Order: sequence, then structure tokens, then C-alpha cells
Amino acid sequence: MTEILYCQSPALFLLAVVLLICFFLRRQAHRVRAALDLILCILLLIGGVVLYYLGMYGDCFTIHDFWQIRTSGWVGLGVVAAGSVWHLCKVCKRGVERRRTERAARQTEEAHRQALESARREAYEAGKADAAKERQPSPSAPDVSAPEISPAPADAVSPERAAAPAADAPQSSTGGTGQAL
Repeated sequence: MTEILYCQSPALFLLAVVLLICFFLRRQAHRVRAALDLILCILLLIGGVVLYYLGMYGDCFTIHDFWQIRTSGWVGLGVVAAGSVWHLCKVCKRGVERRRTERAARQTEEAHRQALESARREAYEAGKADAAKERQPSPSAPDVSAPEISPAPADAVSPERAAAPAADAPQSSTGGTGQAL
């Protein structure tokens, strides 16, 4: 059992490389996750080196054949590779879904903006048509504008004014207008 564990150092190195790539990809967008990736990468590298030395110390392999990957090492590499590919597919699927959602949101927003613009344009045209109707007199309705008043001649006196005494005429004590009788 310990020999299987000692042979997993190549898998740990591969996983450290994958996490280092994740660190470089995430360092701008997700700083905390990127820092965790880097810390785990360093720990996996240290763990891989420790497993190599423990494998040589436990006589699982010697310094002359430590570069040979044993069967259990290949299984570990396969598990790490399969897990990395699965995670990469999951990340790509999430990215595609996010872009699809953003595109649908942009299309919905654009359709909403176009609907608002067309409604605004229709309201403007309707307002222009109403204003044009108000300016043009309708041929069936009589003209209700105020009649023109012509100036009266200066010597013409209106009948009401002729019957009433002049307000500025001098009045006599008998109540007359001061005209001779």
C-alpha cells in the first residue's frame, strides 16, 4: 500500500502544474482563489518531492530508476488528467452558458429599447398630426372667430347715446342739460 502512495508523486507534479496554470488564469478576476491555487500548487510540489524521497527511503525504487513511472503512478496520472479534463469541460460549459445568457440579455434589452423608440416615434407622429388638425379649420364647421369691428365714423352717434344725456354737458338747476328751450 505504501508503494502505491509513493508512486503518486508524478500525479502530484501534474496536479501542481494544472494548479499553476489555474493561478495564472485566475489571478486578475479571482485573487483569493488564485492565491489558494498557488498555495496548493506549492504544497503539492513539496508533497511530490517528499513522496519521492520516502519512496527511495522505503526501497520502492532507487536513485537509478526513480524516473520510471510504475503502474500505480500511471493510474494516478490518469486520474489527475481525467479530473483536469472534466474540470476544463465544466469551466468551458459555464463560460458558454454565461455568454449565451449575456447575449440573450443584450438582445432583450435591444428589443426593449427599439420598442420604446418606436413608441416614442409613434407618439411624436400622433402629436404632430393632432397639432396639424388644430391648425387647419374644418370645412364643415362654421368659422367661430370674432367678427371684425369696423370703426364708426366720428359724427355718427349710436342710438343709445342719442337718447341718454351727455355726461360731460353742463346741467341746469332744473335738471336739464343746459340747452335753450
